[in-house]
Amino acid sequence: MDKAVDMLVAEPMQVRIATVLPGGAIVGDDVLTLDYFGGVLPAENDHLAYVSSPDDYQYKVVQKRHFFREASGLCYWNLVVRNADPSHHLSTVTDHALALSDLRRAIRAGRPMKEIIAKRRRVNGEGG
Repeated sequence: MDKAVDMLVAEPMQVRIATVLPGGAIVGDDVLTLDYFGGVLPAENDHLAYVSSPDDYQYKVVQKRHFFREASGLCYWNLVVRNADPSHHLSTVTDHALALSDLRRAIRAGRPMKEIIAKRRRVNGEGG
């Protein structure tokens, strides 16, 4: 196959996640695509939020990013991350993000509910 055809059938760019544990061990087998991140590779010190529910979320901080090109031709990015320490700042950022997501879903459904609007106002410091 020529290179132009190879480019057309190439798989999406992989992004692998490796987490550094407090003792220094590195674990992880997450294999995502660049599309997962909106087409933008996270940079060092970026925070990645994994939200299971409004009360259950985890942040990871990108420590390093490495680009690999294997002899087989396989290319991918490997992000080395660590768990972020919980903080009021991260809780507030998460509250804001989730309130806006709730509002957007309600608007798309054609019915912004009073409690969603009140939540957004509360996290914006506007009262309820």
